[in-house]
Amino acid sequence: MTCADDWFPLDAEEHERQVAALLDLLAPAPRRILDLGAGDGRIARPLTESGHTVIAIDSDADAVARCARAGIEARTGDFRDASLDLTVAGAAPDAALLLGHTFLLLDDPLHALALLRRLGAALAPGGLVVLDNFCDDLWREVHDGAWQEGVSEDGDLQIVWAPGEPVFTLRAGDAVDPDDWAIRPGERRMRLYSRGELRLLAAASGLDGPENDPTGALCCFRTSIGGGEPG
Repeated sequence: MTCADDWFPLDAEEHERQVAALLDLLAPAPRRILDLGAGDGRIARPLTESGHTVIAIDSDADAVARCARAGIEARTGDFRDASLDLTVAGAAPDAALLLGHTFLLLDDPLHALALLRRLGAALAPGGLVVLDNFCDDLWREVHDGAWQEGVSEDGDLQIVWAPGEPVFTLRAGDAVDPDDWAIRPGERRMRLYSRGELRLLAAASGLDGPENDPTGALCCFRTSIGGGEPG
């Protein structure tokens, strides 16, 4: 995981794996898709090119402008905003995507629960909420010691954990300070949710899951109202 590029937070191999998994998961096109925290269209572009109807939403106006220049329908908005319009082409979406570590930005589980409840109510019957499969990928790194509190060998990256919580911030470049191990006011806080936490969130929000897609690249919740496939 890196904080070097918020709009392209995965390496090229991880990105291609994720896009391929999404195209399989959401086939056949067209589906109505919300891409929340879309950046400059890393995910929205290939989905749009595959025939899906995609709305890219990001709080960064520059990112939204880049999506628009690439022919992606986009609007400025914060996915954490309870008043955010969650329709696609005036209808309930078949899928809502929170990829590129977007879901980790919900460092308070109550905020995550509120969002999942809103998405569950907004999605079409059998609709999907799709996350990165961080439960397998990033927790494996923690187990292997890669996420111990510290500074990278090149001194360019620092990981700082909050006491008693799986909440952290990433510092890069001039922000790295090996004498400061407390998350500062204003620093971006992220939560590394466990699969158990995601199960509790699903149960409390009326969603089924979470389950991995067949490739293991994605983690999905599904609305149970009406059952069946999305759309």
